[in-house]
Amino acid sequence: MRRLNASGRRGVFAIVAVVLVAAMLVCDVAVGLGRLIDVAHSGANGTAPAVIAHRGDARAPENSLAAIRGADAIGADYAEIDIRLTADGEPVVFHDRATGRLSAAGRNVIVSRTRLRQLQRMTMRQNGQNYRIPTLYQALRAAQGTRGHLGLLLHVKTDDRHARTVADTVIRSVEAARFTNNLMIMSTSREALVVFKQREPNWRIGLCASGEPQLTGWDIRDLRTRLLDRLARGGRTGRGGRSGGKHGGDGADGGGTHGDVARGGDWNGHELPMDFVVVRAREATRTFLREARRHDVPVYVGAVNDARTARSFIKQGAAGFLGEDVEQLRRAAGEYALA
Repeated sequence: MRRLNASGRRGVFAIVAVVLVAAMLVCDVAVGLGRLIDVAHSGANGTAPAVIAHRGDARAPENSLAAIRGADAIGADYAEIDIRLTADGEPVVFHDRATGRLSAAGRNVIVSRTRLRQLQRMTMRQNGQNYRIPTLYQALRAAQGTRGHLGLLLHVKTDDRHARTVADTVIRSVEAARFTNNLMIMSTSREALVVFKQREPNWRIGLCASGEPQLTGWDIRDLRTRLLDRLARGGRTGRGGRSGGKHGGDGADGGGTHGDVARGGDWNGHELPMDFVVVRAREATRTFLREARRHDVPVYVGAVNDARTARSFIKQGAAGFLGEDVEQLRRAAGEYALA
């Protein structure tokens, strides 16, 4: 083979360099498009989905200080804990209305009718471990002391009638603990959402709609049902038609512009604030997630405990998951972050 002279070699090198640069540009464009597609699918504005340990680390007693510390150790972004008021108005971390399921001695007293001192004298037991019911303040301090600065999702258990009292006590505990970690608050009480947002407009306040997705005020009926509904009422299927609910248009088939329904519609004369919503896995249907995207409201799905299900919800736009198998959820979220 004839050897190339110096000029020829320089020409070959130049061609190779151009080809390599072009290949790198193509790869960059492909990666960029992939990330854009991921962002379009994400309900968390392109961030990795949040992993929330349901009632803390499942290896420890639920809602205990050990469960909170353990949630950080196993890689959760947040621990979800339940908040109730005692008879003397102290917020404690306990899921059930009464103590019977967890009381080591089998004592069954109603939390809201028992004073804090009495509750904390009782021994609770789960997963072979004894523990005491912690106050919200103790839980906040435990999360603050974790290496990963674990966030907390507070599930505030209240009805509308007591929403203002409960909100005030929760806010006082957060302020007393000077909690600077990530904080989210949710409740099934829509009055509580309004009160919390009035008191603390910069906090992330969400609706716990588990078992009751209609609390959102969104039209989450099946698309076919809505179309038949409209045809039965005169065939108004064009833009701006109503779906029959007092909360506004339907959104999935062009009935009403974005913003016709503000977050969750009216609640006692107020706009219902929802920075996020939590629903059960079976309620996180494509229709529901589509409505959530229309209202720009992130959706957290629970309980999810396997990576395959988590991946499916990520593709549909879920912002995160509540579950007990944090390792599985962490794996799915990590795959998204590396995509």
